Amino acid sequence: MAVRGKIFAVWAIIGLVLIQVHFVYTREYPEALLEYPSAKAAKYSEVEGKTQLDYFLDTKFPASGVIGWVSDHLKDAGWKPLTHDFLNPTLPSSQVQGWRHFIDGRGKHDICVHAWTGDWTDASGNVVTYAFIYRTVDCSTSHLTNLEVLVVYYPAQTAEQFRKLGGG
Repeated sequence: MAVRGKIFAVWAIIGLVLIQVHFVYTREYPEALLEYPSAKAAKYSEVEGKTQLDYFLDTKFPASGVIGWVSDHLKDAGWKPLTHDFLNPTLPSSQVQGWRHFIDGRGKHDICVHAWTGDWTDASGNVVTYAFIYRTVDCSTSHLTNLEVLVVYYPAQTAEQFRKLGGG
């Protein structure tokens, strides 16, 4: 009887662990967080009321196919592109201006960062930001293939708080 009780207890613990693992891996994220089919090293996180997704793709600059895929999926789901940067409304979005580049001098060596950023909003006031980023030691784009995609989803209430803080 004692052996049966121990076996039952072990199976009960295994069952609880499997339920918890299933819960962790089936966590639902906002549909606007689009993970491109060939994404690598995708990571989801939640910070300060925002949900974030970060992943990498092996695709040549300017990643028109990837950006088009994201834009089309968001449009089909009812999202509208913003013509300005959500957090800094005096700046035009990349949907208006296209790719930008700047020098990131925070490390030992300067890095040239090529970035395309765009924001979309839905009828409920939620906002999603997509940043497509290439990094290189020179500013040439002819050899760029390692694309980082950063996505931030702001629920309407959080988006409104950020608008008030940043003037958006």
